[in-house]
Amino acid sequence: MKHTILVTALCAGALASSAASASTFQHQAGLSLSDNDSYSISLSPFYTYYLNPVDDSHGPLEMAGFLNQTSSVRVRFKQTDYPSSSQYNENYDWRFYGDFIFDNGLNIGLGLNKSYWNYSASNSISLDVTTPTVDIGYYLDEYRYINFGLSQMTSSEDQKMDTYSVSGIYMMPLEQGRFIKFNADLEVNDHIRSYWDSKSIDLEMTYYPQHDLGFSAGFSHEQFDEQNNRSTYSFGSNYFFNPSLYASLDMSMAMQGSENWSNKQTLQVGARF
Repeated sequence: MKHTILVTALCAGALASSAASASTFQHQAGLSLSDNDSYSISLSPFYTYYLNPVDDSHGPLEMAGFLNQTSSVRVRFKQTDYPSSSQYNENYDWRFYGDFIFDNGLNIGLGLNKSYWNYSASNSISLDVTTPTVDIGYYLDEYRYINFGLSQMTSSEDQKMDTYSVSGIYMMPLEQGRFIKFNADLEVNDHIRSYWDSKSIDLEMTYYPQHDLGFSAGFSHEQFDEQNNRSTYSFGSNYFFNPSLYASLDMSMAMQGSENWSNKQTLQVGARF
């Protein structure tokens, strides 16, 4: 694991030497690496294309796309490998998503998520999961946004779950170019098997002391109808070495009931051009 992160960091350094400073960009690409208690490791490349050039001078560099209210198309692939002791062998996940933002502040989001779960060698069954999503959002002004979402998960094992959500973002400007960002999300999951029915709340705050640096802290709580509740605490930071190259590190700890359910660390590097 340490060797993999070192290789990723060296790749970031190579990109830093070639990335040129720019006040606008239209592409964003990168790679994230996640370790879940050394139980599973995920590798995820991603790419975003903005339909119009994005000006990064309106606030924190991390939030340039949001502050520009720019339509985009995104694709992400994730591969997760599990140890031999797990019931799973590996998981492949594709996500396609598009944000289409109109001049009046209305945003229509359309997405499709495809997941493939391969079970361990002792069980040859595989699971195919498809989840289309629809979001309708609106920019109340340049710093405030609200969104309503709907998704439906179906699987090759005849499972089905409908998810309803409402979320909001508020970018609060401070003096000397500093910002605080607040995120809130409420979600209801209605599964065909009531054992998985749940309601959750997700809260996060990010402080930007300068345009190229941010520190975040978050808390989420998921209440199940027939299971122990799950709470997750998260912390993270992001830094832009220049307007074209950035890195972020996020850590989270999840508790289910009184037991530690998982600890996860995610390193991400990316470039804009």
